[in-house]
Amino acid sequence: MKAPAFQFYASDFLSDINVVTMSMSQRGIYITLIAHEWLEGKLPADTSTLKMLCGNPEDWESDWEKVSTCFTERDGYIYNSRLESEREKLSAYRERMSKAGKKGADKRWHSQAIAKPSIKKKKKEVEDRSNKIIKGIEKEFEEKFWLKYPRKHAKIEARKSFVKARKTFSLENIMLGLKMYIKYWANTGKEVDYVPMASTWLNQERFLDVSIDENNVVKHVNEENKETTLYCQECENAKKFIDKSVAKICDVCGDGMYVEKWLLDHEKNARKLEEQQKSQQKTSTELSDDDRDPARRASSERANSQPASRFEKDFKGLVKKMKVN
Repeated sequence: MKAPAFQFYASDFLSDINVVTMSMSQRGIYITLIAHEWLEGKLPADTSTLKMLCGNPEDWESDWEKVSTCFTERDGYIYNSRLESEREKLSAYRERMSKAGKKGADKRWHSQAIAKPSIKKKKKEVEDRSNKIIKGIEKEFEEKFWLKYPRKHAKIEARKSFVKARKTFSLENIMLGLKMYIKYWANTGKEVDYVPMASTWLNQERFLDVSIDENNVVKHVNEENKETTLYCQECENAKKFIDKSVAKICDVCGDGMYVEKWLLDHEKNARKLEEQQKSQQKTSTELSDDDRDPARRASSERANSQPASRFEKDFKGLVKKMKVN
């Protein structure tokens, strides 16, 4: 679990020669960048992305020339050495506390004087703790995410998707991605009705699209190496691919092509509808002339429904007597 905060030493900050010679705008850029570095663990070396993270300041080039002296580049990313030193100290401290806690717990549970709680009680505690966490996440949704998301539709589904996403990603990740997307939608003039539903945006993890280039194209962090499951059109064999744009023949049946699940379902539904239509046409051709002609069908139905005449009854009785004799 990432630490949500780091130690900020006011005296060290204000007495640092680099900070003292900064303008207020440059200090704001510096603090913003080290905050992002603390959350993400590193910063991209791309200055256009850094500029976007800082809110696109007007004098970015001159400000960055001064602020960049506080960062060092390594393997395509930049780091603040003091911040990383504080991260290592905090990590070591948490490790010591964790070991001490485990040691103390082990000592307590092996003591004869203290009885272990029942499984039922432990389960109840876990459920209560889980419900408390979910309520906290739902509060974040109301007070942070939903207030900023531009399209206010399907709130219940959006809340469920937000809770699901928060089980894996931090609030800072989601809100930073939303902030960048709001700027992207504004720059491209996208109307609110064409903005994705919040549940869709969250389920597809679009908040991980951390860079937007000069053409307003959103680039996903894991876009190049993300695996996709495709299915054979004939035998429905499933197989994972890195590049789903390359057409591949099924290596099981050798007849069908691998396609995405939505396309496979679409083709199956189309075939089913075609079979139903053929069945209806076959039934229609087998209808009799009476069924095809409404007037003749109505006349036949009336004849069958009328009661027998007196003559017909007498004739039938006569035939019956002749058989008896």
